[in-house]
Amino acid sequence: MTRKRFESLIMKNTLAVAIPALAVFVVLVFMFLRYPILERISSQNIDNAVNLNETLSALYKNHTGNVTYQVDNLRYTGLDYYVDGKLKGAYYYYMADGNLVFFLLRTDKPEASIGKRVKGTIVRDNVSADYIINQLSVEAGLSDDLFKNYTSEYIISELDYPYLFIFMVYLLFLTPIIICAIILGYTMCVWANPAMHPQSRQLSAYGTPKAVIAELNNQLRNSLIYKSKNIYITMEYMVVSYLTKTDVVRLDAIKYLSKDMVEKKKGIGKKREVFRLTMANPDKIYYEVDFANEEITDIVIEYIKDVNKYGV
Repeated sequence: MTRKRFESLIMKNTLAVAIPALAVFVVLVFMFLRYPILERISSQNIDNAVNLNETLSALYKNHTGNVTYQVDNLRYTGLDYYVDGKLKGAYYYYMADGNLVFFLLRTDKPEASIGKRVKGTIVRDNVSADYIINQLSVEAGLSDDLFKNYTSEYIISELDYPYLFIFMVYLLFLTPIIICAIILGYTMCVWANPAMHPQSRQLSAYGTPKAVIAELNNQLRNSLIYKSKNIYITMEYMVVSYLTKTDVVRLDAIKYLSKDMVEKKKGIGKKREVFRLTMANPDKIYYEVDFANEEITDIVIEYIKDVNKYGV
């Protein structure tokens, strides 16, 4: 007859929860490695770019759209950005190594000149760039072509920086990692100290959980008198091990015993008949165990009757 330890039963319950979490983590890691998700959320520092416009063009073509750049003197172009009639931002320009670089900054009160560390997304917008060039050339009294020789169609836009997307990606990725780390650490702690497992709290009705676990282990190894699938009966206990929980009933505490045939759901729209054994102790705490056939149910009842020395 197979011998079990109580720790192995509650570890099975723990792993039943841990394995799906680990599977989700593996799937997420595969998605991050297989698809360019990290490229969309990574932000590259371009403070040391030699030619900023060429750098923006190269990064955009390589699908690295998010950048950070320290700008000391941004000049307001006089052009604002509206969404549904509300001011959401303003266009600024910056002279870098003789080239004009355009920025779309988030603001509701544009200032003539500002300095800040800009975190934005590279946007290819030749329509807006051409319009800004036209306005600047009119103000300066110069030809559009002169400005176009020193500008590009790429704009660094704070408004397009995907803060929400990045937050959701990190939340989606980090949450399973944290959960897996907690579950792994918890599993190791439970293995080292089974008495801390939630399933062990029920044992406090029979004594200190640590002492009861030691007694259960001894009886499961040396005094196991009956086993049927997930049912273990010893001289003093009945242990019922399910996928996510393990019930322990002290046999001499059972003062009520009843067998009934009930219908149990099996999948969507399906039912099957099972034999339900209902037990209760003097404190009216009920335990229910379902059996696939009546023969096993009757065998279990006989063992319980023998231990308790009473008839039902």
